[in-house]
Amino acid sequence: MNKYDNNEFITIYTKLYDLYGPQGWWPLQNIIKGLKPHKTGAQNGYHPLDYDLPNTQNQRFEIILGTILTQNTAWTSAEKALKNLKKLDVLDPEKILSIETETLKAAIKCAGFLNQKANYIKAITEFFIELNGEIPTRKELLGV
Repeated sequence: MNKYDNNEFITIYTKLYDLYGPQGWWPLQNIIKGLKPHKTGAQNGYHPLDYDLPNTQNQRFEIILGTILTQNTAWTSAEKALKNLKKLDVLDPEKILSIETETLKAAIKCAGFLNQKANYIKAITEFFIELNGEIPTRKELLGV
């Protein structure tokens, strides 16, 4: 038997939900659904109570890029890097692979660790394309 019963989890969840409201999980560059009033930093791109997102391969890919870019940095820096990639029109796996590594590094410099992150982005992009829409295992992801 678990140390906690289900009622304790529901109580905690309810308190957090009352305090922070619906989260909209992850801000997406092309989503303009209003502001996230309970957060500091990134305000746009959230989608409270819209659990259909991400619903395209490019939105899924953008989230993957964001998870790499936000490592060891503030979200605002990662978001700036994503905006830079959007300005270059490369928030797409095929386009990421087609740009020069130096161009990628310049775009993501604001997120720090540009050499490592550029390499990770190229590697995960190749992996993402090979998946062809399939969902990888945790072990496969960690292998990248």
